[in-house]
Amino acid sequence: MKNILILFLALPAIVLAQAAAGGEKPKTRPLPEGLELRQVEGVARLNEKTKAWRFSPHTTLTNRGLTITPQTELTILPSSALEKILSYAGTENQVQVRIDAVVTQYQKGNFLFIFDAAPLKDSPEAEKQPDSPKPTEAEMKNVLRAAADPNESSVIPPDILKRMKPAQKTDFARMAQTAPAAVKEDTMLVSRTGRFVRLGPAGEFVLDGFGRNVSVQSFVLLPCRTLEQVEQQHKQSLERIRFRVSGVLTTFRGRTFLLLQGAARTYTHGNFTP
Repeated sequence: MKNILILFLALPAIVLAQAAAGGEKPKTRPLPEGLELRQVEGVARLNEKTKAWRFSPHTTLTNRGLTITPQTELTILPSSALEKILSYAGTENQVQVRIDAVVTQYQKGNFLFIFDAAPLKDSPEAEKQPDSPKPTEAEMKNVLRAAADPNESSVIPPDILKRMKPAQKTDFARMAQTAPAAVKEDTMLVSRTGRFVRLGPAGEFVLDGFGRNVSVQSFVLLPCRTLEQVEQQHKQSLERIRFRVSGVLTTFRGRTFLLLQGAARTYTHGNFTP
């Protein structure tokens, strides 16, 4: 139990260190930043070599010429949803889940930021089934036409019925028993100014406290295209730069992380601040 706790506490640093090295090294071009995965079922598993959790879908996903196969594994970024996934997995190294997520891109590698995750009931039989395409539009029209014929003995052909199998059921019992009540919901950081320190994954963004009776806040940066763009601007500037940023704030193991969605350089005018 002590070893498991140490692994969990070290996980964010492990994942972000992997991001600094470029993350996933795809053989083909990386997936675009912002690609959404909605209600996608798959497996989240611990990679024994990198000690990072990765997700792969149960079936091949296609969208506008893009393809994500079950052999594709995307490293899961630290988030409140990953906190839930670890609780669902318990002492196991993998768990079946249904996720809502977005793909990020950093240094030609891809990562997965999960907004929400629900555990699924294990279905070994479904995993043994070969990946088959869903019924085509023409096949579905024939099914509906047959359904309207009272003399038709079999409304849905067996092969199509097999391909229309329902999605795996949510494991509400596991969700109720293991979901940590202390997990904070993700929030938005909207148009706040500050500066970047130690750029790159595991670097930080520190908020300005001008005119605010608040303590200084800082957030650990997650790998994404916006972070790459900020790094490029810093390389081209010889002075200290301040930015106005927006993004998603999430927590994992007591630390707050920031997934940037926008960052624009700001300028000061004498003693006035923007």
